[in-house]
Amino acid sequence: MARRWAVVLEDISQAYGNQPEDYSNAVRALVQHSKQVPIGLAQIKEIVVGKPVAQTPIQLNTKSSFCLSSALKKYLAEKRKTWNPKAIDANERNLGLKIETFIQIVGDRDCATLNTSHVLDYKGKLLQLPANRTKRKEYRSLSLAEVLDMEIPESHLLSAETLSGHLNKVSAFLDWGYRNGLMKADLKLPLQRVIKKPKRAISQRDAFSPDDLKKLFNSDQYLNGNHKQPSHFFVPLLALFTGARQNELCQLYKTDVYREQETGIWVLDINENGDEKHLKKPSHARMVPIHPQLIELGFINFVESTTTERLFTDLKFKRDGYGQSFSRWFNETYRNSNNCNVGQGIGESKNFHSFRHTFITKMMNEYDIPQHKIAHIVGHRPNDGSETTQRYTKLTEIKARYKIIELIEYSSVDFDAIRRFL
Repeated sequence: MARRWAVVLEDISQAYGNQPEDYSNAVRALVQHSKQVPIGLAQIKEIVVGKPVAQTPIQLNTKSSFCLSSALKKYLAEKRKTWNPKAIDANERNLGLKIETFIQIVGDRDCATLNTSHVLDYKGKLLQLPANRTKRKEYRSLSLAEVLDMEIPESHLLSAETLSGHLNKVSAFLDWGYRNGLMKADLKLPLQRVIKKPKRAISQRDAFSPDDLKKLFNSDQYLNGNHKQPSHFFVPLLALFTGARQNELCQLYKTDVYREQETGIWVLDINENGDEKHLKKPSHARMVPIHPQLIELGFINFVESTTTERLFTDLKFKRDGYGQSFSRWFNETYRNSNNCNVGQGIGESKNFHSFRHTFITKMMNEYDIPQHKIAHIVGHRPNDGSETTQRYTKLTEIKARYKIIELIEYSSVDFDAIRRFL
């Protein structure tokens, strides 16, 4: 409803902006009738101005040339103002790369000359592109045209989720171009409803099986104490017993681990209080009680012995945060056929994020924990509409979360056999 009134106010401004008295009367009428709930936008306008405001089509600016790359710079400059300051670089990179791919395909042409055939050409070629084109050795040295001339194996193509992300971002860019008088109307229509809604996050990665967990945590690294860095030892264990995201764990500070004074419960305080700390969404901030098994394995002793601000100083901040270098190590170590070869069976899709799905699936299926309680622990948006940020966490809620956390058991893993990290 607020958006509807905003549209009305903008129309009033366009219709009466040069007529101060009529403008003032229209705004007063808007205020007087603001508590009404009209069915449609036309009724709102009729209430405010006594008659529908004439809809003036957006005029395309054909007098001055404005290329797509210039439009992208302008678009990103506007978007930056709406983003969380800590996420600006990542958001701009993610959005920019998708729209730059569009520009590479259709050419850096004048915005006014862009038409539906260009958009259709982009859509068709996007469906032919491989994932990680700039990283895969078979494609990274090739131009876009050369890649499009290749016969790309279906297993290399962009996933439905990635395709949906590209199409949505470019669609929004084209809509912005139209609303700013740079592009023709309806250019975004060919990009809509192309890809079915991506699978829910919980089904995008497989959970680890009991056998996977046994191979990983009773591996040579854990049994013989061959981990060279504290992150290599503790981060997988933390993920197993908290369901936290990789970057949330890799960026932890020493001060994020403490005993809550009134309950005496050890907690992980997952937040973005730090220059290089970032959460996917502010609502992901939360307090997660620490499982007794983690304390048995020496996690609290490690934290208390740490003399640095960050817990895992062996991890360096990179483009995607502290988790990027850890992710590479994890894959090379545990998804390696010469070692554990975890999650590499036919048809399996498992990586570090599978810890999160393992944790969530266990709580749902084995312990029948209500989804809204799981959401508070793992940083999902609860179905009950309540907040997950730690400042609203009541002491009774911390106790309730601890009772859930301490239920979690992984019978396939012999934790007593794990050699403690020194």
